Amino acid sequence: MYILNEDKTYRKAVDTHEFEAQFNTMNRQIADTKLPNKRISTTWLGVDHNYYKVGGGVVLIFETMVLDSEGKSECQQLYSSWEDAIKGHEMAVHRICIEQIK
Repeated sequence: MYILNEDKTYRKAVDTHEFEAQFNTMNRQIADTKLPNKRISTTWLGVDHNYYKVGGGVVLIFETMVLDSEGKSECQQLYSSWEDAIKGHEMAVHRICIEQIK
C-alpha cells in the first residue's frame, strides 16, 4: 500500500489506517478521455499490481484502461510513475483516435 505525495511521487504507507485515510477520500482519477464508443481512464491504484515482480520488481501503481461503450475493459496498461501514466494515457487516446479514423 502506497501514499501519493503532492509532488506525484509515492511512498509506502506507514500502516493500513494511513493508506485508507488517503485512498477513501482522494480523487484517484489522473486522466479521463471519452471518445465515440470508447473511454480511456487513467487512475492511481495505491497498491502495487506487479504481482510477479516483472522488470526487476518495479512498483506498478498507476493504470490506464480502455473501455468499450458498455464499460467493459478492452485493454489495460500499468505504470510505475505519474509521468509514465500520463504519457501512456495520451498514447492510448492517440491509438484509439487512429483506429476510429480507419
